[in-house]
Amino acid sequence: GYRSIVKLISQGVTDAEVLVKELHGRTINRHGRETLVKALTGVVSETDIDIIKQLVEEIELQQRHKDEAQEKMTALCMEWFPQEVENLQTIPGVKERSATSIIAEIGTDMTHFQTPKKLVSWVGLRPRNEESAGKIKARGITHGNRFVRKTMIECSWGAARMKESFFAEFSYRQCIERRKNKMKVQVAIARKILVAVWYVLSQGTQYIKPTDHYTAAHMTAV
Repeated sequence: GYRSIVKLISQGVTDAEVLVKELHGRTINRHGRETLVKALTGVVSETDIDIIKQLVEEIELQQRHKDEAQEKMTALCMEWFPQEVENLQTIPGVKERSATSIIAEIGTDMTHFQTPKKLVSWVGLRPRNEESAGKIKARGITHGNRFVRKTMIECSWGAARMKESFFAEFSYRQCIERRKNKMKVQVAIARKILVAVWYVLSQGTQYIKPTDHYTAAHMTAV
């Protein structure tokens, strides 16, 4: 895709015919091959190549450091909290990287958060409804741990795409049937996943799919 093109340009490749081969078929069909070839022809100078090369090297270095840090964190979590890592991954949308990030930020002892609501509030995913004299001033979410919040949002996108999961059905009901804002729905899913995280860690158990009664009661709440 586009990253492959940037990588080739950083290596000094400027032939539009070569570069366009790196694009996805959908992109070529959408814009037309001729248009893309023209867009990639004669637009990169030697100076541009040098700058792009330096930027690519910086990005690759940062990614390498990030991957090394993740490997260390995963190794530590697997040494000290193997069961918790496994249990967290039973929650739809939560993979190994997310599980280790959650443990690194909030730990595994949920006695620090007496209830799921306290954890949700600490992370900054609690919905707020600021109202004064009958006028709504804000309906966003609260401030909190942005690292966990980011991880939860990433998990919510994955969970919403998992077939036959509560979160996928919730997303469909809210976005398609009720036409709710997509991002607000993802925040709501992230909040529900975080509640599941609290129960999984506090009870030392795997994720249990909500019952039909729970699903009916929570399917319309955002």
